[in-house]
Amino acid sequence: MSTVIQASGAMDLEAAAVAREDHKASDRELIGRLVDQARADGVELVGENGLLGRAERAAADAALAEEIRHIHGEFDGTYGSPRVTAELRARGRGVNHKRVARVMRRCGIVGLHLRKKVRTTVPEPSRQKVPDLIRRDFTAPAPKEKTQPAAA
Repeated sequence: MSTVIQASGAMDLEAAAVAREDHKASDRELIGRLVDQARADGVELVGENGLLGRAERAAADAALAEEIRHIHGEFDGTYGSPRVTAELRARGRGVNHKRVARVMRRCGIVGLHLRKKVRTTVPEPSRQKVPDLIRRDFTAPAPKEKTQPAAA
């Protein structure tokens, strides 16, 4: 529920600002009363300190990790997170691919990597290296010292 205020002058802008602050204050008061009532009724608030939510998520992740380990072992350790996600969904478990990847990463479960690294440029061994026609000398007199260019 939002309050719409039309302002036509400087006084109206001040009134709009005061009304907006009153609206924010009333929202905070309402939320405070709801939290107090929930505490009085014995309801645990997940967002209050986040501990309950984290514990539930950790337990759910542990259960998911067991399912992932089972699927991973069932397919001889070849499935990575995309295939494990697809298999979980095929078994009726609606789960996000990012969550599966996170749980697999934390548990050290890795799929099989079949592809080799592609080497696009292979130098010919019989070909000579390019000669230094200028005969530059990059040796320094001591470590961490630069040589000064010769004056012309």
